[in-house]
Amino acid sequence: MIADRGTSRCIQLCAIASGLIAASVSVGAQPTERVAHIGLLCSIRCEIPGYDALRDALRSAGWVEGGNLHIEYRAAGGQFELLPALARELVDLKPDLIIASSPQPSRAVKNATSTIPIVFIAVADPVRVGLVESLARPGGNVTGVATVVPGGFMAKGLEVLKQAVPQATRIAVLLNPSNEVTNALFPVEAPPAARQLG
Repeated sequence: MIADRGTSRCIQLCAIASGLIAASVSVGAQPTERVAHIGLLCSIRCEIPGYDALRDALRSAGWVEGGNLHIEYRAAGGQFELLPALARELVDLKPDLIIASSPQPSRAVKNATSTIPIVFIAVADPVRVGLVESLARPGGNVTGVATVVPGGFMAKGLEVLKQAVPQATRIAVLLNPSNEVTNALFPVEAPPAARQLG
């Protein structure tokens, strides 16, 4: 189920990315095929299975790395203080599109450009973290796929868990203390949902 959701998110992301690449490439279309450029900013590293799925999905949409597509990779190795400089480096390369994974790289890229299209992935509640104005109308040059949204998302997760293990009456949760979205949403959404499910 997790792999299916990840693949679905990747397909959604590729649809967004392909549309943005096609739009920016067609603006300056010439008789010979132009190579599209994507910047990819990662908080730790860019060599993980999710990015392989992104490349595969882009390939199936007709964008072949090393052919009509060039991807510039930048990774902070977990040193988040490097992200602003890496984001500026990507912006200076003037790619057609920048993909940023997780909130910190997405914020760094948003702060570095207001003109290059940005697609975020793995961001919980992009409104709360200040990436977009709303989910329905993101505004600006930033869009993407939200992994968590307020208003019942965590409750639904508990409901699915309760269906999978109906005899469960106590559930332990491990949270990242530095994740501002989880820390804001969990205490508001999870306890009422847990009480309702018994």
